[in-house]
Amino acid sequence: MVGNLKFNVRNREIINSAIILHKGSKDKGVSKAISILEIANIPNNIRVRENRLLMKNVEKIFTDNSQQYLHYHLTAMMNYLKDTRFSYEISLNNNRIHFRLLISMKDKNKTELLEKLKTEVEIIEEIYKTSFPGLKFSLLTDVKLDNAWGDIIGGIGNYHVQVIDDDILQINQGKKKLFIQVVKLIDKPQIKAQNAKTQIDNLIMSLISSKITNGSFIINVKPIEIYKFGEEDKFNDSNKNLNFINDSYSNIRESLLKIRHVEMTGLWKVSAYFVLRSQDKDRIKVNSKKLVAILDSIFSGNKFSVETKLVKKKKLLYFLPKFLGRNNLNNNVVISSERLSTYFHIPEEPFPSISRTTIPTFELPPEDLVNEKLEIGTVLYQDSTELFPIGIDLMDLRLNMFVTGLIGMGKTTFVKNILKKISKFYPKINWIVLDWKGDYVDLIKNSSNTPILVLRPGTDEAPFHINMFNPYKGDGEEHAQKLFSLMIELFKSDFNNKPELSVQMERVCREVIREVVCNSKKRSLRSFFKELELYGKQHASSNRTILMTINALINRFDRFRSGNLKKVFDVDKNLLDFDVLMKEKVVFDFNYLLSNGGTKEDVRFLMNLILKYIIDFALKRGLTNELKHLVIVEDAQLLLPAVLREVAETNLGEDIPLLLRGVGQAMISVATRPEISPDVISNSGIKVSFRSTYDSKKIANYQNLNKEQEEYLKILPEREAIITIPSFQYPFRINSTYTRPFSIVDKEIYNNNKRNFSFLYKNLEQMDEKLINNDNREISCAIKEKQIDSISARDLKKVSQIENGNPREKEKTSDAELDSIKKLYEKFKPLLKDNPLDKYQIGENLQIPISQLEKEIDKLIESHHIYEIVLPVFGSNSLKKVYALNNDINFLLKHVEQKIEKDFIFPGTFGHLSNKHIFDYIWYSENIYIKLFIKDYNILDQEGFGKEVTDWITEMSEKGITKAIIITGFIKHKYKINNWLKNWELQGFEVFCYQKEDWTKLREMIRDENPDILFENIQVNKKISNQRIKSNKNENTAIISRKDDNYNREIISEIKKDFGDTYPNILLEQFNFKFPSTEEVADYIGCAITEVESELKPIKKYLKSKKIREFDSPNSYKIHYGWSNKKIGRQVLKRNIIDQLIINNISFKTDVDLFEKHLDFEIYLPNHSTVVNIIFEEKEINSLKNTLMQQLNNLQNTKIVIIAYNIELKDKLEKLLKVWNLTNKIKIILYDWSEIKPWIRRITK
Repeated sequence: MVGNLKFNVRNREIINSAIILHKGSKDKGVSKAISILEIANIPNNIRVRENRLLMKNVEKIFTDNSQQYLHYHLTAMMNYLKDTRFSYEISLNNNRIHFRLLISMKDKNKTELLEKLKTEVEIIEEIYKTSFPGLKFSLLTDVKLDNAWGDIIGGIGNYHVQVIDDDILQINQGKKKLFIQVVKLIDKPQIKAQNAKTQIDNLIMSLISSKITNGSFIINVKPIEIYKFGEEDKFNDSNKNLNFINDSYSNIRESLLKIRHVEMTGLWKVSAYFVLRSQDKDRIKVNSKKLVAILDSIFSGNKFSVETKLVKKKKLLYFLPKFLGRNNLNNNVVISSERLSTYFHIPEEPFPSISRTTIPTFELPPEDLVNEKLEIGTVLYQDSTELFPIGIDLMDLRLNMFVTGLIGMGKTTFVKNILKKISKFYPKINWIVLDWKGDYVDLIKNSSNTPILVLRPGTDEAPFHINMFNPYKGDGEEHAQKLFSLMIELFKSDFNNKPELSVQMERVCREVIREVVCNSKKRSLRSFFKELELYGKQHASSNRTILMTINALINRFDRFRSGNLKKVFDVDKNLLDFDVLMKEKVVFDFNYLLSNGGTKEDVRFLMNLILKYIIDFALKRGLTNELKHLVIVEDAQLLLPAVLREVAETNLGEDIPLLLRGVGQAMISVATRPEISPDVISNSGIKVSFRSTYDSKKIANYQNLNKEQEEYLKILPEREAIITIPSFQYPFRINSTYTRPFSIVDKEIYNNNKRNFSFLYKNLEQMDEKLINNDNREISCAIKEKQIDSISARDLKKVSQIENGNPREKEKTSDAELDSIKKLYEKFKPLLKDNPLDKYQIGENLQIPISQLEKEIDKLIESHHIYEIVLPVFGSNSLKKVYALNNDINFLLKHVEQKIEKDFIFPGTFGHLSNKHIFDYIWYSENIYIKLFIKDYNILDQEGFGKEVTDWITEMSEKGITKAIIITGFIKHKYKINNWLKNWELQGFEVFCYQKEDWTKLREMIRDENPDILFENIQVNKKISNQRIKSNKNENTAIISRKDDNYNREIISEIKKDFGDTYPNILLEQFNFKFPSTEEVADYIGCAITEVESELKPIKKYLKSKKIREFDSPNSYKIHYGWSNKKIGRQVLKRNIIDQLIINNISFKTDVDLFEKHLDFEIYLPNHSTVVNIIFEEKEINSLKNTLMQQLNNLQNTKIVIIAYNIELKDKLEKLLKVWNLTNKIKIILYDWSEIKPWIRRITK
């Protein structure tokens, strides 16, 4: 930075909500502190003008009966602001408007300075909120504060600054430039409050319509004193040289008589100026001329006229630090509070990025109504003032609780705080959490020394086993019936109540379950399968179809004895008795099960089984009026969906709020949407609603909200909720208590359980050894990926042993061999010193054949002198192997950083973050974080990524950032990460990889400063497999032939010519290969689902549609659209099957030649030697025989599978295979989750 800086900008500090600048040393010199209040919400009914009140006849001589701007708050502030300077800033950043108050003070004592500044900020905020009810401010902190302060010059950085063309300031950083012009306003503005629109409204509208999209209007003020009429002789002598005194007294009197009858006003020293910014030098010259005309027309009149003047030459450099600090530019005038309000008033019109809401009236509960121990937050008054703490009563909680709201609004944190308070103040009340995503595991760090048991089914560090056939202490017949009902529920659709099992299957299942449960010697999963087979043998002679039924049942229940479900269910007895669990505080974390092969249906079955045992235990407790136990169901819509039933029956989750209140059992249900069982909602005494946009009407009905309150529900700020409780009949607002979530690793869970519940583990020594081995791998990985700053000598020795093997083995290597390897290393070392090279580059430099080179490279790799690294090729989707002296992915990281420096870094738009941040860069103008997540090609595990994401979300939450971009090194990593984020339902992240196509998209977004396209309209293609990445073939080229592609390009061009942007490009591309459904088309066009057909009618001649059954819902259909030359049905089926393969990490190829043979097939699984054919329509069967024979003849030892779209096709194919004598060689699978998922599980064993 240049200019005469009294305070050091580069060494600024940010302490909470203040920027600290130092004059001299930090310890001894004078400090200046700056805080920024940004207007966050302007109420719809804001009033900034009023009619004048003429109290005396004499005043009518001097004024007309017109309007004036409200200005009494400005005069009122003078009673409190003595040593304070503050500025009002209207900032335009790419058409986004920000209204800010910047308050600054100086003092030698930094502590006292911060305390004074905090007090002044609170006073100013309170005066404004009192004067303008409903006005909300945000006190900026950390990154937001630094960005807001620096964006007047495009962000703070080590820039080169120069004056060009006499009146333009040019800021250079590398090849990028920012141009600035400063326009000063001289003299007093004309008050035009009687106009239809206020002057500030006119200013902003004129700027936007004139395409002046970047700039800051600054009004810097310093209070002089409160001036009372009739006391002219008492006017402060020190101010007699100011312009105000030099004016004729009659003019001053005429101006100030228009003040209200109080007959006093504030006198202010004011400096107004506009800082104009642009990245185009020619554009800024044009804009400055427009700006001068706009300012003159808005603030000049028949009595007063502002003069505008461009700051020129050396004064630009001199004033640079001044307008960075929003200080005066030596163009002071003294004006009254009324005239100052011409610049200082709040806009009445809505503008981009400014929320315009009016908070409706909510009742206030009595302060003494609640239980202070179970505090859940603070009650909010009209303008969001926090009045007093609020808590819930145990008697109310006994009547159950329902919590709803959008993701990220604070539901889970709210419930976790209740559990912490219960654990602290009511330790005898125990609870069990059923958690889908692992959000409650960090309670082990927040439990006030109360032991919390964490169980993660499927893992070793927190195991949970359950024998579903053991009735425990309950009745066997009753348990068998409930277990049968759960199994039937397992195969029901989420959207109707139709069982997937046939009548005969149900009968067999019921009888076998009863036999296994009621016979204590047969209570195990193994016995269940044996009994099924035995039942088939016993009835085979009398029932010809019974063996088919048995096979079908075994196929459906096979999920319980494979993968991680086998660890949970294939046991003879429970790991923990439920009477033990009911006496502890327990978190069931099902995230591992879901992430490692389990389905939602599996987890739902296990949850229901747990609920069954909880209900059994609660019923034996006996009647009581006290709360004894709580069940918390997170994401309750997955366990307790709203189902239209043909008969009045309830599931186990519904039974708790319906039946168990009298035995001291209660439930807290948490759901993103209130699409859960109405029995659960209606039987929940406490209802808590965070922001909800989709279901506001439904919530308003059960919380008794009026129309205004319902509309406010849609825009509730984060952590704010509307709550109703049984002991108070009206809904009221609260600001819920916030606690920071913690990142928890496996070892912490194990240590917690080992310390408090050691009986979980059969062999503690073996478990300790396993976790130590995991630690070794983590340490090794950390060194390779540079994820830790320091490591102990003991750990380094451990890593050395892991990576280099047993030292004794090295002693066996002969001296001659060691000498040979040393010479080889010396030959390679100079080449690989700076950058890794591939074998062809090495061979070219050393002038040796590739065959010899490969042997030498192998020796050096075995001796750990060089390392093989996989890197992406930026210009294509391919990979290359290179060799380096260190096994360090930082080579790729450096390339990515250099590319970012070259393409993205620009002052005020995109820049670095300091080392104290987890993220690497920030898109300043849009408040978007960027993280470089560069890992080795073969090192990317879901659990490790999940831990990092937790830390990212924590920092984003703390800094108020809602969006982030992840840049990874490989396409494979991009699609894995996208899939994980989708499964975790995490929003606000976009993933890009170091690849030309992605890089071009990202560069265009940042150049155009349009993140909305990035986060809303870009469709991430998740259909590219690992094999096809390696083959440099993406899905588009795989599915679309060149001929078809050219034909469809012509169609798209014709549509664009005829209809312009009516149909987005991305939608037209989707018709080519993605075949969007009706719902997806509605999203692209922006219309209702019912209007899609009419919207597509103009281009219907180019399209065709197919009604296709949903993969996960056999009785649900969706209409898909595509170009008329496309086989939509087969391609949609193919896409859905590929989705399942990607989810299960199964490599595949599509539409490529195999073994140099031209084979007709859909999907090939090379690692499983399996070819997959898809039959969607009966006409496709005609050419099937030739295709199958060709595959059988050319692919020896390869399994062939046919996936048939419906049962009719499957039956027909089975008959044909018998005729063709191919029954034993080809497997037919129905296009249904119940058959495809078990098939996938079998091939992945």
